[in-house]
Amino acid sequence: RQDNIAVASQINQYESDTDRPHSKAEREQASVAIYYRSNNDWDWIIKHDVSRDPLLQDPLGLTPQQFEQDPFQENSAAITFNTRKQVDNQQSSISLRKTDGDRRWQLSLWQSDREITQYLGFAGDALTSAGGVVNLNRNVLGINATLTQDFFWFDRDWQWSMGAELTKMQDDRQGFVNNLGVAGDLRRDEKGEVINRDIYNIVQFKPTDNIKTFIGFRYSQLDFSVDD
Repeated sequence: RQDNIAVASQINQYESDTDRPHSKAEREQASVAIYYRSNNDWDWIIKHDVSRDPLLQDPLGLTPQQFEQDPFQENSAAITFNTRKQVDNQQSSISLRKTDGDRRWQLSLWQSDREITQYLGFAGDALTSAGGVVNLNRNVLGINATLTQDFFWFDRDWQWSMGAELTKMQDDRQGFVNNLGVAGDLRRDEKGEVINRDIYNIVQFKPTDNIKTFIGFRYSQLDFSVDD
């Protein structure tokens, strides 16, 4: 930290394995955040997070009889189809806020990208199957704004807050045949979209020293669309 600016960062690396075959896991994470307070007491916060799971093996489950016989034995389907998952995720955000005084507010904008590839424990080659390999790309974009005002009325302290949020998520989802651990023919090609809109107002006051009262409303609208 130096004067009115501060920087925080971290890096993590994780690896694990167990006595069950095909159960390794690896994860890498990194993040950085920059904090800045301007001369008019506005706070700027910029963040970026990255998370990567290059290998998440799936040993699959056992029947009760198999577990009683040997809880650490392998599931043959996990080896045959090389069941595993890989995840890449990153998120960026920027916030501007004022937290002091009778009038406080915050404005935030964020965006994230997530990619998942997963190999399931079956081929997925039937006519009605979506495949045994899942490939998902997800993008999310959102904005949020809040405003809070303190005031004195009828010899009591009151607080009024209002806010709004808009979020849009888009999915690009594909499925492929699992050819013994290798992606084969395309069996699913789907695009989805979700849009969320929220607005709210809330008033709180204390009619007595021991009672706090809240009056408010919230309106939410969700729109779904899928192109398969």
